[in-house]
Amino acid sequence: MTAVVDRMIDDARRVQTVGSTERRHEEPHQINTIVETATRLRVSRTTVYELIRSGDLKSIRIGGRRMITDSQINKYIEQLTTPS
Repeated sequence: MTAVVDRMIDDARRVQTVGSTERRHEEPHQINTIVETATRLRVSRTTVYELIRSGDLKSIRIGGRRMITDSQINKYIEQLTTPS
């Protein structure tokens, strides 16, 4: 289980999908859209919105858009990997 989570963390930090084009970046964005966050976490947009509503994933608003910082995504992933 830990190996799967570690791989998910590594992939989430390196891969960004825009449309059907996958691009690898050495450094991820500091601010991510809902779609970029969903891609990094490998979940649906709906799941990202549910995580935000539940308070498990913190977000910010810029204009009318909901955005998630890299640090909040990383905190959420760390929370998943930390034993209760």
